Amino acid sequence: MSSWQHGHTKVTDTKSAILNKAAALFSNKGYVGTSMSDLAEELGLSKAAIYHHFESKEALLRELMESTFKELETLIIRYEATPANRIDLHDLLSNFALITFSHRDVIRLVLSELPAEMKGKERKGHQYAGRLQKLLAGPKSTVESAMRAKAAVVIIATGILPPRLQKNAKSEDPDLNLMIAIVSYARGLKKTKKR
Repeated sequence: MSSWQHGHTKVTDTKSAILNKAAALFSNKGYVGTSMSDLAEELGLSKAAIYHHFESKEALLRELMESTFKELETLIIRYEATPANRIDLHDLLSNFALITFSHRDVIRLVLSELPAEMKGKERKGHQYAGRLQKLLAGPKSTVESAMRAKAAVVIIATGILPPRLQKNAKSEDPDLNLMIAIVSYARGLKKTKKR
């Protein structure tokens, strides 16, 4: 490996580490409650090292959201390009649930505590939800299939939110396989494939 490649890999690894730690901190402490100093301390880096990669806390959040939305868009485009009669709805639901689960820290933030200056960015998420619902409702959409499709998308998107109804409720991650089983049932799929 050349010294340039080694240096490039190190920069990429540092940037990824910053993004991952920021997502976790934003989810646990809130976007407003997390400072760049908190992030630097958690990573064992200087604030200058973080600012070398990201000009602001908002830039960090923007990149986290873009990464999540890019994966969702890639998934949707793949299924939109598939003939409707050949779409495996259970597969689509499973892949959507997996992306949501993998990016749960960012999606939790978007759903519950997106800062005012970022509110326009969430429209993209709503557009993707609409496209997913259309795919899940099928080419011969009925009132029932459209309602089931919407319920499935909402269950996945909100199923990752931590419980807030009880004081001192433990914030446990949802069971991905259980989530897939529930949304398959909501969508009216008779058989579920084992993962």
